[in-house]
Amino acid sequence: MSKAPRQTETQPSAPVLSDADLIFSPDAQTGGFVTDSKREVIGTFTRKPDLEGRHVMIPMGLIMPRYDQPRRGGKQISREEAKGTEKQLYPVKVVPFKEEETGAVKFMIVDGERRYRKAEARGEETLLCEVIWDEESPTMERFFLMATVANVVHKDLNPIDEALAYRKIIDAMVKNGEAEDEIRARDALAKKVEKNADYVRDRVKLLMLNLTIQSLVVSGRLAVNHALKMATDKFADKDTQRILGIRFSDLAKEKEGKLKPRDIDRIIRTVEKGIDEQALSQSSSGRRKAAGTGRKKSGTVQPRKGSSSRRSSSPASVEGDDIETGNVQMQCNLLTSAIATLVGRIDQLADTVEGDRMAKILVKKMLQGNLGIAITKSNKAFEKLVKVLNSEE
Repeated sequence: MSKAPRQTETQPSAPVLSDADLIFSPDAQTGGFVTDSKREVIGTFTRKPDLEGRHVMIPMGLIMPRYDQPRRGGKQISREEAKGTEKQLYPVKVVPFKEEETGAVKFMIVDGERRYRKAEARGEETLLCEVIWDEESPTMERFFLMATVANVVHKDLNPIDEALAYRKIIDAMVKNGEAEDEIRARDALAKKVEKNADYVRDRVKLLMLNLTIQSLVVSGRLAVNHALKMATDKFADKDTQRILGIRFSDLAKEKEGKLKPRDIDRIIRTVEKGIDEQALSQSSSGRRKAAGTGRKKSGTVQPRKGSSSRRSSSPASVEGDDIETGNVQMQCNLLTSAIATLVGRIDQLADTVEGDRMAKILVKKMLQGNLGIAITKSNKAFEKLVKVLNSEE
């Protein structure tokens, strides 16, 4: 007896929106404002009870992806990449809103942006959607929370994107008075994403790491449990994080694939040893300074007759020169590390915005604001340094 052919799932059939579906009733319940990446209002969340819970085919032109989608760095999907993907099996969850300029019905994606991108790459004209509404709080922040929960459940977020999403939600909950403090907000969020509070806390701690280390976590080359070893108060100082970033950047260039625990621990021990030695040095320096101050109180030692009063012949002054030279060297080393980190961040930003039109617009806008001001100030600072170096003694 021949075997029956295996049945495969097919795209569920659903009606296309009718003209009546594209009209809001005058007494429709409304929610918060819908904003774009420039924080400009483009619409108002408006309820359509007749569509809620239904599976409908919505024209692609009426669907709007979120600019603040929790999963960052989502590049455009090519038509070639989309060809090998299966037909859409599950609906994209959307919430209706009234467009500000035209009053027309539009839909914002809450869950399923990747399915939308694939359909867009395939050239689909309509998309299978499920229309939802949130009676508790139909706002951008609330729907961001829903999108984050969906991404966590689907495991669509890398650890850093997950941490950023948690951070944004926690801040919003405290700001809006939904929680008294960060700890209570974190506990409430943990329940919503069905994780324990320690998990959410550890994810958020990843954000204290240098961007170079964060990028290694995103790429999967550095495991989260190893990264958390550097997300402690002992390594919280920015200069320490910068040094860790440089060390791990060098290691990532030397080694291929996932970084090995022994190499990671070696760098952590080395930097930790440097922190301990610096603390010991500062403590010893303080004791010496206190002892020196005590000796001065007993009287000033007068130079012997015939001795030179020039600075170069005084042992104390020679030590002072060494201290000044060491201070300059330290500042140069810190500047070198800072520039290396800056270059790395610029490269990372360029990679992030590549292929993302909205991100490019955002960066261009920031270049006209604080980012541009910071660049101008840094250029002026370098010009001042060069001018001082070239000036006559």
